Amino acid sequence: MTTKDLTYGALGIGLLTIASQLSFHLGPIPFTCQTLAVFILALLYPLRLFLCLYGVYLLMGLIGLPVFANFSGGVGYLLSPSFGFLLAFLLAGVIIAYYRDRGKSTLLALLLAQVIIYLIGLTYMAWILNGHLAKGLNFKQILQLGCLPFIPGDLVKAWLAYRISQILSPQLHFSH
Repeated sequence: MTTKDLTYGALGIGLLTIASQLSFHLGPIPFTCQTLAVFILALLYPLRLFLCLYGVYLLMGLIGLPVFANFSGGVGYLLSPSFGFLLAFLLAGVIIAYYRDRGKSTLLALLLAQVIIYLIGLTYMAWILNGHLAKGLNFKQILQLGCLPFIPGDLVKAWLAYRISQILSPQLHFSH
């Protein structure tokens, strides 16, 4: 890794941490600006750098640093209904970078990434709420808790990430 990679990696972790704190709860899943940060980083950074910084971010949170939403962290966060969304961000970043690196529509990539985030995040949320916490929620209730209220904001975040990346990309000079 170069000094530039380390610097941008640290800035990316900082952005993720700050974006995670810009949140409010809509049930068991907080609405944060974290998706926006993940999308921006995946659009701008080389895939290897995105994977490294996001891996470090997850590790920081799991060892107890308060980098997740509402200044939370620790290994117990694995049992949080929202942890599946954090895992899904990793695959979302790969999808976005794949589309970007092949000159394909990054707007389409952002929408596909959002679908993947919902699929993984909602599955994990249902497993925690129904399996671990024995809530007995049906599919419709899971959608109402972890998906439907978030769709408008997530579409706005995808569009903002797209626009922000168009503005910043020429300034960063990464070779993808």
